[in-house]
Amino acid sequence: MVSDVRIDTGYDVEPMLMLWEKTSRMYGDFAIQLVRLNNGAGNSIVATYKVAFTISENLLRNAFPHLLTSRGMSLKEKLIGQQLEMTGASTFIWDDEQEQVSSALYSIDMLTPLHRLLGNVEELSRVFDNALVTPECRIVSALHSHHTSHYSASQEAN
Repeated sequence: MVSDVRIDTGYDVEPMLMLWEKTSRMYGDFAIQLVRLNNGAGNSIVATYKVAFTISENLLRNAFPHLLTSRGMSLKEKLIGQQLEMTGASTFIWDDEQEQVSSALYSIDMLTPLHRLLGNVEELSRVFDNALVTPECRIVSALHSHHTSHYSASQEAN
């Protein structure tokens, strides 16, 4: 992997390692199962996978702390102990000149399985209101703390 690899939160290997560390602490014991590996556009490979985990007190504390307040308690009771399975895709772009991966981007759908679990949009909206993760499983603090001069919010949409 190139030393200034582009990831969803910016450029460089260090932010990527920090993101993986935060993710593993946040979700705790989770399982990833590769579903398919395809050639993507240009020099890219797309890995499609499933991520499964149990919603724990630790996850709520680190990702949805507002659900631990008295106002969020009813949602906490609905979520805690529930198994969630999400689908995701990671795109790895190969740099022919450097003969290394130059970009590693991901997208995971947390919205659909949470909606299925909760059964309504109102509660789903409350879960993500003030959450520290986005519906795409991006850690909010990571999106704002590792920007470099190479990275701008407009790239977030890509």
